[in-house]
Amino acid sequence: MTVVDDRAPAAEPAESPDADTLVGELEALLHTNLAGCLDAAERAARESAEREDRLAEMVAHHYVATARRLRGDDAGALAACDRTASIAAELENPVWQARSLECRGLVHHAVDDDEQAIDLLREAVELCRRAGDDAATAEALTVLGRTYAAYPPFAARAAGALAEARRLSATARDPDGAAAAQVALAMTYVTTSKQIARTNARGAVAAARRALAAARLAVEEADAAGLSGLAVDARLAVATSLAAIGDDAALGTTLDSLAAMLGRFPSPTQQLALHHLRATWLSRRGLLAEASAEAEHGLAVAVPSERLADRVELLEILAVTLEAAGDLGAALDVWHRHRDLSAERLESLAERRSTLLAARLDADEALATADRERRRARELEERNAKLTWEAGHDALTRLANRRSLEATVAAHCVSQGPLSVCLIDVDHFKRVNDECSHATGDRVLERLGSTLAAVVRSGDLAARYGGEEFALVLPGADRQTAAAVAERVRARVEALTWPVAVPDGRVTVSVGTATADGPTSFEDLFTAADAAMYRAKRGGRNRVESA
Repeated sequence: MTVVDDRAPAAEPAESPDADTLVGELEALLHTNLAGCLDAAERAARESAEREDRLAEMVAHHYVATARRLRGDDAGALAACDRTASIAAELENPVWQARSLECRGLVHHAVDDDEQAIDLLREAVELCRRAGDDAATAEALTVLGRTYAAYPPFAARAAGALAEARRLSATARDPDGAAAAQVALAMTYVTTSKQIARTNARGAVAAARRALAAARLAVEEADAAGLSGLAVDARLAVATSLAAIGDDAALGTTLDSLAAMLGRFPSPTQQLALHHLRATWLSRRGLLAEASAEAEHGLAVAVPSERLADRVELLEILAVTLEAAGDLGAALDVWHRHRDLSAERLESLAERRSTLLAARLDADEALATADRERRRARELEERNAKLTWEAGHDALTRLANRRSLEATVAAHCVSQGPLSVCLIDVDHFKRVNDECSHATGDRVLERLGSTLAAVVRSGDLAARYGGEEFALVLPGADRQTAAAVAERVRARVEALTWPVAVPDGRVTVSVGTATADGPTSFEDLFTAADAAMYRAKRGGRNRVESA
């Protein structure tokens, strides 16, 4: 992650830092005082929640998650990841959603849950890609590359991810990101060298030389960027490469440089790595007492409840050194401590895996419950919508029913503009039912309903008034417009051809229109339209009359 310069002026008073300032403060603490970082992040989360600063709250929860992850508190880390992701989703911030996934992936990586870790990290990369943020994508690729590097079959993928991270960092003009990717690439080469050494000593030296070249470039870039934590990691990669090559003189100089840097920029994790390297170097040179003291110093740095893997390695170095010095009793005691701590580490790893499995099962159950609730809510909403629709529509014609008709007209009757209605009655409909069947009558009504629905404009309403009577409500239509619409309806119905037998082979309608130029009532408007419609009936049917 790019560290914000904590010397930049804050946008708010020191007691209420903005999100960028908070990143700088917490990032610095993360590498120097892990417990202090956790305390500060939790305090910042509470304070930003109180003042409803969602962005700062999200940042604080991310660092709570990161600090808890580094302390081995997987459940706490995952809970903070969830909070970060929730706020990021609320703020529609995919980059911080991705960072939450990165932290979650590293939690799984720490307990060798490789498949889940890589899936989460790849999802983080894709989120950043879709967001179009090159710097964030490079950051996610760097984390993915470092995770790939832990597994020998993925060495090529690790190098590919880190090379892309460097390219994207250059595109984003982010030298910090490029330096971080280069350090990770150097560490990848170091890991590869160690793996090769198990079966091919000569090949391991060649790989170590390649790692050394990459690590020295990483030192240059980290120093140029002013990134102390990365500069230390780069020098650790240089030192590990020199140890594999066997260049003890250069290794000693590098270890002294590392010690000086860690004196200025203390970091327990990196201090442990230095003790490990110095103890191994001293033992190889035959300085057994000094090597034992160095290993003991490293064990003192490691908090008993944390860094179990580092302590196991230091105990092994100490035991081997004591054996070489001839102190077999002390060596045996250390080997007993090594055995007990190895068992404790395995138990801790199993417990952490169980915690992750339980968290995953809980999350899956929560997702399943939420999905069931969403489906139930959707079904209820659809059922309510259907009931609401049915309450306002005619089942046969699917037009608005009289209830909706009256409500619509009542709403428009109070307006000052013109409002017209057309009342439509099917001519000789009783003959259709008597001579052809009621089923045919229903077919006629259905087709007339679809014809009227196709005729009306947006904003008009077609409704079944009752029996064989229909109505059109035409807001804004004057008397002439209403008569024109009515005539169009009459002609359209007269021109219909029928796939079923109807009297005389056709169906016609009589239409009466009425217009109100100002406030009126449903009863007055429809009484006038009804009178006009009956004049059309008396005038010979299949015609239009206006009130």
